[in-house]
Amino acid sequence: MEWIDRKIKRWLSAFSDWKRVEKALKYREAFEEITSRISARFIHLAPGEVDEGIEDALRRIGVFAGVDRAYVFLFREDGRIADNTHEWCAPGIQPFQDQLQGIDLPSALPGVDRALRRLDVYHVPDVEHLPPEADLERRFFEVEKIQSLIVVPLTRRRQLIGFLGFDAVRERRFWTKDEAALLRTVGEVFVNALAHQRAEAALLASEGRYRMIFQHSPLGIAQVNADGTIIDCNDKFAEIIGSDRHRIVGFNLFHELQNDPVRQAILDALEHGTSKYEGDYRSITGDKKIALKGVFQRFSDSAGRVLGGIGIIEDVSEQQKLERQLQQIQKMEAIGTLAGGIAHDFNNLLTGIEGYAALILMDLPDDHPAREKIRRITQSVSRGAELTRQLLGFARGGKYTVVPTDMNRLIKEQNDIFSRTRKEVALHEALTDDPWIVEVDQGQFVQVLMNLYINACQAMPEEGGKLFVKTENRFLDDAYAKTLTASPGPYLKVSVTDTGTGIPPAVRDKIFDPFFTTKGIGKGTGLGLSSVYGIVKNHGGHITVYSEEGIGTTFNIYLPASKKAAVMEKVIDNAPVELGKGTVLLVDDEEMILEVGREMIEALGYEVVSAPSGGAALAVIRESQTAVDLVVLDMIMPDMSGAQTFDALKRIDPEIKVLLSSGYSLNGQAADILSRGCDGFIQKPFSLRGLSDKIREVLGK
Repeated sequence: MEWIDRKIKRWLSAFSDWKRVEKALKYREAFEEITSRISARFIHLAPGEVDEGIEDALRRIGVFAGVDRAYVFLFREDGRIADNTHEWCAPGIQPFQDQLQGIDLPSALPGVDRALRRLDVYHVPDVEHLPPEADLERRFFEVEKIQSLIVVPLTRRRQLIGFLGFDAVRERRFWTKDEAALLRTVGEVFVNALAHQRAEAALLASEGRYRMIFQHSPLGIAQVNADGTIIDCNDKFAEIIGSDRHRIVGFNLFHELQNDPVRQAILDALEHGTSKYEGDYRSITGDKKIALKGVFQRFSDSAGRVLGGIGIIEDVSEQQKLERQLQQIQKMEAIGTLAGGIAHDFNNLLTGIEGYAALILMDLPDDHPAREKIRRITQSVSRGAELTRQLLGFARGGKYTVVPTDMNRLIKEQNDIFSRTRKEVALHEALTDDPWIVEVDQGQFVQVLMNLYINACQAMPEEGGKLFVKTENRFLDDAYAKTLTASPGPYLKVSVTDTGTGIPPAVRDKIFDPFFTTKGIGKGTGLGLSSVYGIVKNHGGHITVYSEEGIGTTFNIYLPASKKAAVMEKVIDNAPVELGKGTVLLVDDEEMILEVGREMIEALGYEVVSAPSGGAALAVIRESQTAVDLVVLDMIMPDMSGAQTFDALKRIDPEIKVLLSSGYSLNGQAADILSRGCDGFIQKPFSLRGLSDKIREVLGK
């Protein structure tokens, strides 16, 4: 009987073991079936469905395994900080996803972190049996009421990116190696899905950035396929071309642009990889002519087949306009410097002629037959002086006397004179009621107005036309000031418009050039508009011209506004020449000026001492036994300039009176000397009477 009992017990034990094995096998098969279905489902998930798919998989495994919480943590870029990104909790179990964000795993759970860094599974069947060195983990798990757990590393290319975990809260749970292996498989599915999701998100973000750059680029961008059809373009491209996107997309460049250099540039890019284009282009879709700059680049597939190309274009019309303006300004400044030098030397020559002619007239009796010839000489000198005044008006810094001016008053005075002499021209005024004051040389701006008026009359038919003069206060903002190469701020705008023949486009860029003229030989010097340009620029102003053939021309002048009160120009005293007394030191490096100047000053009743240089003048002051009442000082001299001589004279005698003389106008250097205490300025060539008035004016101070 005992033998039978033992047999039965062994059989029952074996049957029980077989049942457990059978149950375990069925559990494994069921677990494998769940993981297999999860894997199969993730194959068909779109990137936007991955998060929901992971949470559903956690729920399926959690319910099947009989645990209370399932979760996924992903590390941030630093590899230390982990965030709970996905979580499932059984009914009645408190979620902790919101609380477990930004966990520093090496500090909070060092044992878990070490296992994961080794890419091992971290399995705790019973939290109570954790060893003493896992005290941090025990306290953390006890706070969350976790009795047992398993944590599986999530890896990509053998790099730890996160972990998958399952917690048992209500009862302990033991996980077998087979189950752990299945969880690793599920983790791999999650990792692949998340990688695909991230790649898709990165692609979408990249496409979004590209689309943003494409749409908001300051350059025009268009994409063409291999046969030359535009398949896409941004709004800037349409704006540059002067058309709408719906007209451009679908437009075949190769069919429509016959014998066009742009077409050839695109063909070159498709054949050779890249090409460039710069030149004029007339848009067919927008009927717009622009100055275009473009780069074209071919793109191909992985097999090297040409798919099409990208064209990037820029409208450089405004840039070319600004470059032409800059070149014009630089050219005018260079010519102005040359003109100033010529005028200076010419004025010295005219001074000698004027001086000797005046001296001869003083010696001739009133009835002498040569007097008329001498007067003709002086008239020729006056015409030459007028020419040099125009040259100096064109030259940089060519101003004489600058005063705050009411331009309306100046314009009205000149309009009255002009209307009396040119009655065939109907002159119309549109002057602002309260014009901003400007600081100008009034004599030079009379010249500006007369030159513009005469130029307008010559463009009108013989029976006459209309001339419009307008003033207005304008505040130039940054954008508009930039087009004028000016500084933003308040300006007075003076406009002169005629109904003449207009200026042909071919010569518009040349109208301000010195000696350029469309008149016949002997009918003008061609200095009128160049001197207008120079005078306006020398006053810190700007001038523009707009003209249409057969309609007329408008000149717009912008002058910087001043806060000073307007003053009337000083009336020249026409009293006869008076003789004076005293000693004058004449300083000039030109021998002819010294000779004629000495005789002119002596003829005015003064004692004269001459010096050919600044150093000689200082020696005269130091060594002369006679007091010098006035120094007439040339501004431009070699070795020691007029400015240096003036400073040295003032150091010797701070009270000495100095009259500055120059063939140049009252430019920056002369104005600077005057600001340092010089008593007056006289422009060469000067007449006997003009010299007399200036000497008496300075000595009378």
